[in-house]
Amino acid sequence: MSAQMADEWTLLVKQIPFLSMLTDAVIRDKLIMGKIPQAEQPASVVDLPIGDFVIREGEFGDTFYVVLNGTFAVEVWNDQGIPVQVASIQRGAYFGELAMIGRGMRTASIKAVTPNCQVLEIYKGPFDRMLKEDKTGGLKKQLEEIYARKNVEKFIRDNEFLRDISDADKKLMIEAAKLLRFEAMADIYKAGAAATSFYLVRQGFLKAWRTEGEDESILAYLRDKDFFGDLELVDGRPRTATVTAMEPVEIIEIPRSVFAGLYQRYPQVIQAYRRYDLDARAGGGGGGGPATGSKTGMMFTADLIGLGVAQARSALIIDMDSCVRCGNCVQACTDLHNGYSRLIRRGKKLTRREKSTGKLQNLFFPNSCLHCRTPDCMAPCPVGSIARDKEGEVYIKDHCVGCGGCAKACEFGNISMVIVGDKKAAKPQRKASKCDICRGYEAPNCVYNCPQGAIVRIDPNEYFDELHRGGAAPDIVSMAKR
Repeated sequence: MSAQMADEWTLLVKQIPFLSMLTDAVIRDKLIMGKIPQAEQPASVVDLPIGDFVIREGEFGDTFYVVLNGTFAVEVWNDQGIPVQVASIQRGAYFGELAMIGRGMRTASIKAVTPNCQVLEIYKGPFDRMLKEDKTGGLKKQLEEIYARKNVEKFIRDNEFLRDISDADKKLMIEAAKLLRFEAMADIYKAGAAATSFYLVRQGFLKAWRTEGEDESILAYLRDKDFFGDLELVDGRPRTATVTAMEPVEIIEIPRSVFAGLYQRYPQVIQAYRRYDLDARAGGGGGGGPATGSKTGMMFTADLIGLGVAQARSALIIDMDSCVRCGNCVQACTDLHNGYSRLIRRGKKLTRREKSTGKLQNLFFPNSCLHCRTPDCMAPCPVGSIARDKEGEVYIKDHCVGCGGCAKACEFGNISMVIVGDKKAAKPQRKASKCDICRGYEAPNCVYNCPQGAIVRIDPNEYFDELHRGGAAPDIVSMAKR
């Protein structure tokens, strides 16, 4: 990269609103030249022929782009699953900035539509270092505001339960809404509090509960696309239950004044959307899902959430009724990964009743990466070596410096620090190690080498009917043998 080119790109990037507060030197050295200790990652030019996509809606990523040349189409999927062009962008336009704070999927597809299309690709590692060195916190605050605005708008416009609401009323909701984040075990509100807002769950699991005598009575588990807080607003009374986050959650808050108008105009939408009547007693009728299941089912759901499985994109499970305890899974992992197993047979055993057959299923959840929807392990990495691919799988790049930040940040203990190279060296080199689902290979080696088909990688939110809106779970052994 020539000095002249670096200066040209610096001036272009400087025009991006949320980066305009930075000095030319910071933009040039950090973002363009990629000067970070131990792992230099300079920005690069990507050439795209007509019809090629830079990013696709629904993919994950860890790069940010600025258009250098050509025209690009911005496409989103409509309700019929057809990509629709909603805008076109040219030189100076930017996209993918939310990947820089490690949250969410790409919200649109960007496609080259003219000859000689080029984008400048900026990497997350240098951006992370720049965020950490911004003592004012202004840059991160601006990104958080962009994240909130885009995700509230996408959630409300794409939500299939809100299709009957007019565009004008959706706009009213978007303008009035706030995106709130709560950590695990935080209360959104308590029983007896004044009802002031209506809430939509964008991401995460919560429980609605109240105290009956000396016992905690769980009324419902709430998850993505559920809503709560409406009944008390309609009746003008205090909260009848406490709602608590079971894991890190994001919820959208709609003020009472806006909700009242929506309820008057669309009472049928609210009633059709509602899964649970939180006025009902725990285990009482109506609604389906874990709120009306057996006590065993509700305990299983609580255990899944406690293990972090509800926020996983991929979980490793073993059917203990099929497993013969041969140890092939661990040995296969060890053989493939330089003598270190990324699968540790330490974890929790749970029993559930399959909804379709009524049979008990004994499952073991070994320590193995969950590829979380919002990976806490990515943020502490000083060089951007822990990343997420387009499918959402979290992996570690070769330039890991062995600081251990990711291992400390993983609350589930699924990242280990291992010695690489000469183990007898005075200061042996250590690097982070975790399951990457045998990235680069045809299938996970532990799954491939199980003689009984007892071990399998699953999307828990699809596999376990306790975690979604209905439908029977597939058979684990049949899945492994396919």
